[in-house]
Amino acid sequence: MQIIPSITAALSFYEIEDKIRQVEGLVEWVQIDVADGEFAMPLSWPYTEGDVDTAIGELKNLMTDLKIELHLMVKNPEDTLDEWIDTPASRIFVHYEAVKNIEEDLTVLDMSKTECGLALNLNTPLDVVGEFIDRIDDVQLMSIKELGHYGAHFEEEVIERIKTLR
Repeated sequence: MQIIPSITAALSFYEIEDKIRQVEGLVEWVQIDVADGEFAMPLSWPYTEGDVDTAIGELKNLMTDLKIELHLMVKNPEDTLDEWIDTPASRIFVHYEAVKNIEEDLTVLDMSKTECGLALNLNTPLDVVGEFIDRIDDVQLMSIKELGHYGAHFEEEVIERIKTLR
C-alpha cells in the first residue's frame, strides 16, 4: 500500500516547502493540490501569489528526494500545463471536467516524461476513463462533493467507484 500525503498552501510556496520537509523520509511521494479559485475553491498557491508563472518557478528550484505529483484543480489546465511539466513533478493529474480538450492535454503529457493522471469528480461517470485507459498512468477519484474543501464529508459511494474501476 502506498500512502501519498496531499498538501496545499493558502498563501505561499514556503508553506508547500515546509510541509514537504515534514514528510521527507516518511513517504516516497507527495501530492501538491493546486486550486485556481475558479474550478475549485478556495484559491491556493500559486494563484495566491499574483504572478502564477513566477510562483511555479519556485517549485522548479525545490530540492527533495520525494517524488511529486500535482493535482491541478484548475479550469483549462492546458493554459499552464507546459509550465507545470517543466517542474520536478513526476506525475500530473488533470480533471476530466476542467479541460477544453482532453486529447490535447494527454498529447502534451505524452510528449513529456511526466506521468499522466486523470482525476474524476464524484459525479463523473467512470466510463470516461475507458477511452483514455491506454494513455494515462493513474486515476484519482474524488471522495468529496466540492473540490478544495479540506475536511469535507467523505462520500462512501467512492468505495464502490474504486471497486468498479479496479
